[in-house]
Amino acid sequence: MPSYQALQSVLNFMWGKGTKLDIRTNPKTRSFLVRIPNAYIRAKVLEKKIWYVGTAMFQVSNWNTSIAESAPLSNPTSIPLWAYLRGLPPDLHSLERLSFNAGLIGEPKETDEFTKNLTDLDLAHVKIEADLFKPLPALIELKRSNGEIIPVEVSYPWISPSYSHCRALGHIMKDCLQANPIWVEKQTILSKNAL
Repeated sequence: MPSYQALQSVLNFMWGKGTKLDIRTNPKTRSFLVRIPNAYIRAKVLEKKIWYVGTAMFQVSNWNTSIAESAPLSNPTSIPLWAYLRGLPPDLHSLERLSFNAGLIGEPKETDEFTKNLTDLDLAHVKIEADLFKPLPALIELKRSNGEIIPVEVSYPWISPSYSHCRALGHIMKDCLQANPIWVEKQTILSKNAL
C-alpha cells in the first residue's frame, strides 16, 4: 500500500481539482475514507469503481455506516476493461452487434466516439466488465447465419497487474498480505584495499 503522503498527493491531483481532499485512514481495515466535495467528480469516481495509485488497487464505494464498521470490501469478481476488436467487418459495427460481440468477452458496457464515428472500419473499441475468473481471449470467432466464421483479434490496451501466488487482481508481491517473504542474507564483497 502506498504511503499516506503519496496517496494524498495522487488523490488530490486526480480528484481534488483545486481543493484539498479530506482523507482519513483506517489501518485496521486497510481502508481510506475520502471526502470529495465536487459532486460531479464524486459521481465519476464512484462510477469507475476501481482505481490505482502506483501498483496498489483501490475499490471505491459510497460511504455508509455498515462499511465504516465492517471489514474491507471483498476482492472484486469483475473489472471494467477496454477491449479492441480488430478484423471486425463494417456490417458488424452497429451498437447492437458490437454489444453481442463484446458479450463473448465480458459484459458489454459502452463504446467510444472513435467506434461510433466509424473512424477505423477494421477496429472497434468496447468497454466490458471482465470476469476475473475467466481468461481474456486473444481471439473470438463470429459465425454468420450462412456458416462463415470470422476471426476477430482482441487486444487490451491495459490489464491490471496481478500476483500469481494468491491470484488476486490489482497488486504485486510486495503488497500481498498472503505472500511469505524470502529473506536472503546480504552478501558483502571485500575490496582488495580492505585486505
